[in-house]
Amino acid sequence: MPREPLEPEDIYLPEELLDLELPSVLKLGELFADRYQVEALLGVGGMGSVYRVFDNETKQTVALKVLNTASLSDAGARRRFVREARNSLSLQHPHIVRVTDFAMSTDNLPYMVMEYLQGESLADLLMKSGPLTLARFITTFSQIMGALSYAHDQGIVHRDIKPSNIMFVPTSRGRDNVKLVDFGVAKLISDAGGTQELTVLGEFIGSPCYMSPEQCEGAEIDVRTDLYALGCVMYEALTGVRAFRAGSALRIMHMQVHEMPPPFKKVMPDANIPKWLEQLIFKALAKKPSDRYENAYKLKIDLLDGRFRGQDEGAADSFHVLPWESLRGAPFDETSSGSFPILPVSPATASEKLGASTLAVGTISNPQVFKSFHWAVLKLLNLAEILSEEDLNNARDFQNLNGGDLGRILVLLGRINNEILMAAKNAQRLIQLGQIKQDSAITVLKHCQSTGLDFDDALKALAGKN
Repeated sequence: MPREPLEPEDIYLPEELLDLELPSVLKLGELFADRYQVEALLGVGGMGSVYRVFDNETKQTVALKVLNTASLSDAGARRRFVREARNSLSLQHPHIVRVTDFAMSTDNLPYMVMEYLQGESLADLLMKSGPLTLARFITTFSQIMGALSYAHDQGIVHRDIKPSNIMFVPTSRGRDNVKLVDFGVAKLISDAGGTQELTVLGEFIGSPCYMSPEQCEGAEIDVRTDLYALGCVMYEALTGVRAFRAGSALRIMHMQVHEMPPPFKKVMPDANIPKWLEQLIFKALAKKPSDRYENAYKLKIDLLDGRFRGQDEGAADSFHVLPWESLRGAPFDETSSGSFPILPVSPATASEKLGASTLAVGTISNPQVFKSFHWAVLKLLNLAEILSEEDLNNARDFQNLNGGDLGRILVLLGRINNEILMAAKNAQRLIQLGQIKQDSAITVLKHCQSTGLDFDDALKALAGKN
């Protein structure tokens, strides 16, 4: 029977072990800790080596991380290894690599066991395929921002966000499931002097190309340090070029403190990167932490919301949002009263064709008529056979991982376009206001889908046939 995995608070490395002579890195084919069959070396980092191993107790392939030979006698490296294990064990998020155990081998070598990720890093992907497409970029970084938001809420700053620490693991459906890995230099926000203590030892905490100005200067850090590093990674993912490049680490760190990267038009004149996205990334890259995003959640909301912001990225230029449906807004309070702007559809047109009383265009004084409005819109599209149950389930899965508005997610996933979503919103509003019956609305929506007409024009076309 496998023993119970350690909890973060259980992790303890006796001080006397810091002085022991520990074994070297593992050899392929050997049995480690009387349990793990070493199959392949997956990678070597500044502190640890990662192996693919077969767990003879669970009968599963997992990843095993142990200290590098050069770090075995380094007390600071060992403490960071324990910190990584403690931090990682406390983090349970779908977009953070899962660490399942931390233990000492019989010959006193500390190791941690992680889920085995079959995929490639963002660094490898950029090297092989070049910059990400806009759709893949938004999907990728919304997942990473969700992971960072969660880690920050647990009081942990990663401090080493870079392309090689972002992994793409394809799902069974061939979609990207992105994982944030390597919390080896992570810091608890509550730690006093953690950055300064390690900097005094003459060690780089982080990678110069992705280090924040405050990291480079050895100043106190918070979650906005990770957002700056993420800004560097986003810049590179869109352009294929590092935001800060120079011949030495010291020169790069000087640039991090004093210079801004060139605008996108200068490094990729033909890329047509949306202006709103450039502004978002450059805000993340602000030199002063107070000028950056306050947290990863707000950055994520701006990323998802920006996708529907205007014509400069060729999508959703006519996308309208009801006041309580914005990704920014608070949830709609069905018990509140007041006036809300209504969508730019002409209810008078529907009223005239259907023989109903004309509605006033402008404000609605009783928002309670919109109870469950948003879900009803999607169900209406489902009844019209424009959206399938699988589409709705996939959108819910995406929302559970990344947040956001279901309608927008379905547009982003390419299941519907903005026009048909707007038509369904208008149809459902008129249904709930008693201006059209559901069966009639479904007929109109199907006509919108087949002809590309908007809701008003489809109503007129169908009325003209009757």
